[in-house]
Amino acid sequence: MEDGEIPNDKVTASSEQNANTPAKNGRLNYTSGSSWCAGTGDTNPYLQIDLQTIHIICAVSTQGNSKADQWVKDYKLQLSTDGTCWRDYMEADYLSLLVTLLCQKGLVRGLFGFSTHAFFHLWKKFIIMLRYDCIFLSQVLRGNSDRDTTVKHVIYGVSTRYLRFLPQTQQGGVCMRTEVFGVQQKRGELHMIDHLNCLVWFLSKCESCMFLNYYLAVCEMEAIGLATGGAIPDSSFTAPSYYDNRYKASYGRLNENNRGWAPKTTTNPADFLQVDLLYEYIICSVATQGANGIKEWTTKYKIQLSLDGFTFFTYKENNIAKVFTGNSNQNGIIKNNLQEFASAKFIRFWPTAYSGWKALRVEVYGIIPTKDCTTEAIGLANSGIIPDFSFTASSYYDNRYKPSYGRLNGNNRGWAPRNTTNPADFLQIDLLHKYAICAVATQGANGINEWTTDYKIQLSLDGTTFFTYKENSSVKVVVNKSNNDKTSGLINRSFNRIKFQRRTCSEKHGLGFIRLAIANSKSLFMEYLIIVVVYDAVYQLRKFDTMLHFYNKLQVFLGNVDQNNITKNSLKEFSSAKFIRFQPTAYNSWKALRVEVYGIVPTKVCKTEAIGLASGGAIPDSSFTALSYYDNRYKASYGRLNGKNRGWAPKTTTNPADFLQVDLLYEYVICAVATQGANGINEWTINYKIHLSSDGITFFTYKENNIDKVFPGNSNQRDIIKNNLQEFASAKFIRFQPTAYYSWKLLY
Repeated sequence: MEDGEIPNDKVTASSEQNANTPAKNGRLNYTSGSSWCAGTGDTNPYLQIDLQTIHIICAVSTQGNSKADQWVKDYKLQLSTDGTCWRDYMEADYLSLLVTLLCQKGLVRGLFGFSTHAFFHLWKKFIIMLRYDCIFLSQVLRGNSDRDTTVKHVIYGVSTRYLRFLPQTQQGGVCMRTEVFGVQQKRGELHMIDHLNCLVWFLSKCESCMFLNYYLAVCEMEAIGLATGGAIPDSSFTAPSYYDNRYKASYGRLNENNRGWAPKTTTNPADFLQVDLLYEYIICSVATQGANGIKEWTTKYKIQLSLDGFTFFTYKENNIAKVFTGNSNQNGIIKNNLQEFASAKFIRFWPTAYSGWKALRVEVYGIIPTKDCTTEAIGLANSGIIPDFSFTASSYYDNRYKPSYGRLNGNNRGWAPRNTTNPADFLQIDLLHKYAICAVATQGANGINEWTTDYKIQLSLDGTTFFTYKENSSVKVVVNKSNNDKTSGLINRSFNRIKFQRRTCSEKHGLGFIRLAIANSKSLFMEYLIIVVVYDAVYQLRKFDTMLHFYNKLQVFLGNVDQNNITKNSLKEFSSAKFIRFQPTAYNSWKALRVEVYGIVPTKVCKTEAIGLASGGAIPDSSFTALSYYDNRYKASYGRLNGKNRGWAPKTTTNPADFLQVDLLYEYVICAVATQGANGINEWTINYKIHLSSDGITFFTYKENNIDKVFPGNSNQRDIIKNNLQEFASAKFIRFQPTAYYSWKLLY
């Protein structure tokens, strides 16, 4: 809506107040005139959006009228696939899932609500095992309370073409600006709509098998940020009462230096500490401490959860309200894992037993929705997504082996070059957009014993200048060690930003073939989601490190040893491309490949997602180190954007190796960096480089076009200068190295 991709004639309404308030103005952040406003006599107003094709909807956002004090305070949604038959958007008591299953007997569609948990294990006949209880409610979504604030709601299990916003109550007039977040549903695919949380659905290569996968270990380690120095602001902490100013609700943070939270009395069994987590999370664990500096703590407690801040339910296990074991002293941290997944944006800690007084300092652990990048096919297997003309090659054997036949699982032979003697032969694909590639998959020829046993890939942004993909500065060769027939597939995991990709075989069996498809997520889902996807893919790569080995000093992937099995491997280092080439280097009988590539479309969202180095962010002081610092006014930990201290400065200006280093705690895809000068004094860095590392030991200098990138820094002490990285870089540690400065090297 906001970017105009949906044309004006696809945005309609039940009525319009006047010519200045048409439906087409109902777009998020539209400010050129009034928003859409319904006619004053319209008793059943709605704003309707035609998405033109079926989409899976993940979230919606609303604003009021930017030109007047008019907004919708709450609303409902209606959905339709044909524009004629409409249904209300409904949610179960806890979680609703729409699962569309294509089974052997036809199309089966089921709507399931879960207040406890569900486990799906579908074999060839899709036997479904569930434990559930359903209470479905037509949802009234909270709208706006001012003109311009954006209010977003995550939507569950929605597959629709048409969407209606139905205002229920309003202030000043029925006026709205809206946005819809989702992904186009592709024809012929099985879609399993998850809760956009750590429940990660995936479809196996066996088209009759589906599984539900939990990333429990990761989830239980992910602190949301309630602890001191975390990402959750003081305003998120509330309580019905607090004892005095030493025990405010906002002091209820794990490791808080103040007392913590305590209620006014110990006699009210309904007292609680409530936290607004800002986003919806799957809650996996909770942790508590007692009061700081006094012998008061909570020995038992329950938790209550809510999606909207109004309706709360008590967390249960085995259908019984769970009483958690709390603390036995004032400072020890007791962490409890939740056995049942719980989705919440709001959480309440409800003391039920205590020592000295009900007192709490808390943290919550959970994760935001994610999908596994390595399961997101870009669509080479589908000519409706990547057209035939995107496939080119250095040569092809004959009309049975055209480049466009190089699609994974294709019914044609696949691609094969004219002969096996040219080491430069390649299959090239224009992916149409830039992608972050996280995996590649290959097969041999269809119907004949010919396959490629290892290959290189080459990448390009412009289709002219290609570079060979490397790991640890060595050319990466993908070697097939796992399959022994022509149809099995090997999947090579990677995470590279590319638009074009060339693939070249390195060992042959029979005539050389490539059939391929590339995976991605073109969905916006939630603004926050794309970064999580990127991070999750990086994390997943670590699991495959044992699959990698060196062959003649070249790090190799698993390639093919037969014609049909699919082999998948990961690329560990990041690069940007629009084209990809597959270049065979070894083969059985002939160079033969059918391939798939997996990845996501990089978006501007990445560059807006601050990791949390700024003042009040999630990165602790202990993560900041430096080669030196000037004095206690310029410590490394003061190098936070918008900090109240001076910032970081080295001992002298004469050491060119001085740097400010930050441990980001997790591995990230770095998309942008920002700097300021000193606070309160005319000192700043004019130019700098950055160095990146995954282990904190081996650092590499960030480059663009194979040249060390020197970033433009600041021209005064206060302005924030942000620089976007043209090449994606994976790092857990980052160093800022000043190369030019005004008055003194100084960084926020």
